[in-house]
Amino acid sequence: MGPTKYSGKTKEELLSLLKAKQKLSANKNASDVKEKKAIDPSSNDQTNDEDPLKCFFDEDVENEKKDIENKRKDNESEKKDNENEKQEIKTSETKVLPVGFFDDEELDAEVRGEDFEKERKKFETQQWKEFNNFVNE
Repeated sequence: MGPTKYSGKTKEELLSLLKAKQKLSANKNASDVKEKKAIDPSSNDQTNDEDPLKCFFDEDVENEKKDIENKRKDNESEKKDNENEKQEIKTSETKVLPVGFFDDEELDAEVRGEDFEKERKKFETQQWKEFNNFVNE
C-alpha cells in the first residue's frame, strides 16, 4: 500500500484529526440514531469500543480498495476497446490489402482473416492436381 495523506503524521495529530472528524459527524450520528429508534424502538444504542485509529485507517483502506477496483474496471474496458480496434483494423485490412501483400504467408493469411494451414493445404492440393495433369498429358 502506498503513502496516504496521513503518512508522516504523529499519533497525536491523527487522534486530533479523528476527534475533529467525530465532532463534525456527531450531530449526524445523533439524528441517525433518533431516526432509527423512531423506526425500530427495540434497537439499542451501543458504542464502539474499538481503537479509534483503526476505524480512521479502515476508511482510507476502503477508499483505496474502491479506487483499485475502479482502475481495474477502467483497464478491462480499455482492453475491450483495444480488442475491438484490432478487430476493426483486421476487417478493414482484409478489404484493402491484396493476397500476397506481406512477404510472410502466415501474416498475410492472418490479416485477411483466413486460416493459414487450411489455405496452405488447399494450395498444395491444387499444385498436386496441376502436376498430375501435366504428367498424364
